[in-house]
Amino acid sequence: MSANLASFAKRLLAHNKNPPEESSSDSPSPNTTPDSSPHKFMDLKELSELLEANPERANDGGIQQILEQLQNQYKRPLPPPPPQTQTQTQKETIKKQMSTVLDNDTTMAKVASQIRNNKINKILILTGAGTSVSAGIPDFRTPGTGLYDNLAKYSLPAPEAVFDIDFYRENPQPFIQLSKELWPQEGHFKPTPTHCFIKLLDEKEVLMRNYTQNIDGLEVIAGVDEECVVECHGHYRSARCADCEKKQDINVVRSSILNDGKVPICKKCGGNCKPDIVFFGEDLPQRFHSLIRNDVKRADLLIVIGTSLLVSPVSQIPDMVGDFVPRMLINREKVGNFEAGEEDNYRDVFEAGDCDDVVMKFVKLLGWQEEFDNIMKLNDERHKSAAEGARSKEEVD
Repeated sequence: MSANLASFAKRLLAHNKNPPEESSSDSPSPNTTPDSSPHKFMDLKELSELLEANPERANDGGIQQILEQLQNQYKRPLPPPPPQTQTQTQKETIKKQMSTVLDNDTTMAKVASQIRNNKINKILILTGAGTSVSAGIPDFRTPGTGLYDNLAKYSLPAPEAVFDIDFYRENPQPFIQLSKELWPQEGHFKPTPTHCFIKLLDEKEVLMRNYTQNIDGLEVIAGVDEECVVECHGHYRSARCADCEKKQDINVVRSSILNDGKVPICKKCGGNCKPDIVFFGEDLPQRFHSLIRNDVKRADLLIVIGTSLLVSPVSQIPDMVGDFVPRMLINREKVGNFEAGEEDNYRDVFEAGDCDDVVMKFVKLLGWQEEFDNIMKLNDERHKSAAEGARSKEEVD
């Protein structure tokens, strides 16, 4: 090896015993600028020139050692390995978790047992029009008796137009006439056994929240704590202008609709006023958005009662709860993506039938019959008193 090459090799070996800190860039530069520290001196250009002048030295052991160290130092790191598919152990762990959700017993009796044993105490309920049918309020989509089938007399372009905000601005009368039939009034509609069941869960302090798609307010009338109720599609207890959204006096709006059969007019902008019912084309109440994300994380049971699960975003709630949260559907037919009856089902329970019948069966399984009967009795008395009061008021008027 020439004197120059030998001298450079010594300097280079000294450098590699004290390598520079890694660069923050993706790939280190193959050249570095020499500084005042001899052990940090490195010039690959000089090495290349020396080897070019002494090609016979390229295979010397010392030179090979230097080149190998340089190659290792500046080698681009290997990319991370691709994500591994689930190992058999991981699959078995997940399967074990799945089997513990309802202990491979996807029945209503098992759900009742877990509630009684306090393994379930944060219940999320999603209700639809089926819960109010026995109160005399028709659901929307049942052929022949559903609300949409009975709107032909209004000559609507489509049944859903009665709840369309743009249609209401142009032609409010169909909704006004419908509201005369649906408006919750004292002694008019009585909460059903299903509403009383929700009240029972509230009293037992296992009801986390009831997300209802109904606009009849029967959950609140049944005595369920308003904090536990989210009326996703609004209610008749307040009102505002459909155009400027100015809040309106609900008593004035109620009187205009129920007594006069006329659309209430906003004094500020002249627009049509309406109760705070969520129409197609309007956003859901802020209360829904502020609570739903945390509620689905906390829930340890979801019960879906009397709904077709066709109206988004409420219909997405069953998909939002955790993968290991049991879900029970009480409905005339199976809806949504409930997997009850399927081979791989581990958490879904489906009880077919009318809401009230199934709920009363569930109450017996819970062992809460006496408390439920007391709530039903109080509900009957309150409704009877309200109906008598309403009749007396009509006689005076």
